[in-house]
Amino acid sequence: MTDWQGVLQMGNPETAKIALRDEIIAMARVDQDVRRAWIENRGDTKIAGELHEIDMRNTARMREIVETFGWPGKSLVGESAAQWAWCLVQHADSDRELQQRCLDLMTAAGPDEVSPRTVAYLVDRLKVACGEPQVYGTQFATDAEGKFGPLPIENVAQVDERRSAVGLETLEEYRQSWR
Repeated sequence: MTDWQGVLQMGNPETAKIALRDEIIAMARVDQDVRRAWIENRGDTKIAGELHEIDMRNTARMREIVETFGWPGKSLVGESAAQWAWCLVQHADSDRELQQRCLDLMTAAGPDEVSPRTVAYLVDRLKVACGEPQVYGTQFATDAEGKFGPLPIENVAQVDERRSAVGLETLEEYRQSWR
């Protein structure tokens, strides 16, 4: 049993919210630390294995959190932890069902609880995973010629309008930020 579950059973929901917030942020710190190490040491199989283990552990934990609380939005865990919860689900590529469930919950929660930007990233992540063109152009990869850029985008002529509607910069500005 994790700390927040025990606190919740003791009847102190505010303390449970704080514990859950702190747990999500701690999980995200580990997630980001190992991702930075992996980027700095591409090809290091030990770090790649560690990254996989952390993703699997975080995915399982996020599934438990969502099953217990629903989406951990801003009113439950605060803006920062809600953002980090999205990040952890974004990296839960081994569990597309969880990603889709979270997307549904995030969408239903609305913009007061969930940043529309994060919804856009998860929409694209799932579209790409299903072999479909993305909506917002948030997912990039390196092609066979070594060129880094966005994966296929539906109705690319309108992508900047869609991006603007959810608070994202233009596709070109986003592309420049990757350079």
